[in-house]
Amino acid sequence: MTDADTEQGAWTRIAAERSFLLRLARTQLTCPADAEDAVQDALVSALLGWSTLRERTALRAWLAGILRHKITDLLRRRRLAPQPLPAGDDGDEPFGNGDAWHQAVCAAMADGERQLARRQLGRALDACVAELPSPAAQLVMLRDAIGMEMDELPWPGVTAGALRVQLHRARHKLRTCLLQRWGAPE
Repeated sequence: MTDADTEQGAWTRIAAERSFLLRLARTQLTCPADAEDAVQDALVSALLGWSTLRERTALRAWLAGILRHKITDLLRRRRLAPQPLPAGDDGDEPFGNGDAWHQAVCAAMADGERQLARRQLGRALDACVAELPSPAAQLVMLRDAIGMEMDELPWPGVTAGALRVQLHRARHKLRTCLLQRWGAPE
């Protein structure tokens, strides 16, 4: 049994990636406390799931995947949580005192068209990513969605130049697919 197989060894290897995970979380979350929470949750989940990691060399990519799920869960919980109304309001009406619209309600209603467009674009993007071959989809998600650097990507034996070419081709396929599904920009 090697040191990396023990619980202490696993924690040492996982905790060594904390700064990378924190940088990654901060690119996705605007609140530093949320980023810290997501990283802590990811570290605990990684330690609990250490025995499921097959290739110890792919540790960083595995941790980034766990963190991505923790961030998604955090954002999903936040989106589903009821939004508080301004103080002193019973919440029955979109109007405040003096028959004035609540600023939050007004902003949400005015932004509804943009939110709908973003949801439609997100669905189109998801469908286009699903149409990519698995390695290309994984490369695009790790590089563009998660923000990993080229030298951090988990493709040993593949040069950075070859990865850039594959990434360029995958992005081109995505662009073509999005233009077909979403339409050309105005």
